Amino acid sequence: MSYAALAPNGLLVNLKIGQPTLITLDEISHFAAADKYGEIHLRDGKVVLIHYAITRIAEAFADQFIMIKRDTVVRRSEILDYRRVKDTANILAVMTGGREFAMSRRHAREVRKMLQARMMAKHSWTSKEHTL
Repeated sequence: MSYAALAPNGLLVNLKIGQPTLITLDEISHFAAADKYGEIHLRDGKVVLIHYAITRIAEAFADQFIMIKRDTVVRRSEILDYRRVKDTANILAVMTGGREFAMSRRHAREVRKMLQARMMAKHSWTSKEHTL
């Protein structure tokens, strides 16, 4: 378990005693809560256990990450869609690479708004391109 501190472009994590290491936001796939700790899931598959609340991370980097469940924070740009699991109330965030994460209903509303805004921006840009 490592202690972490926020940095402008990532997290400073003490992977070795007395040697803080910068984990940049580009290296991070998602965050997950594990009891009283947080997990940083890196894109290369490694997991770093930290003593830091993922809610604070989600707030600090809200432009790039979004909380989809009380224990899960994912990269906004990797959310492609969401879907309901047939015959259940469960909702899944559909991510790049075919990954899926469980989502709470409360956070699903935020994801839906984000995806709608993304589609509107994309549609608006394409419409302007055709009218030029």
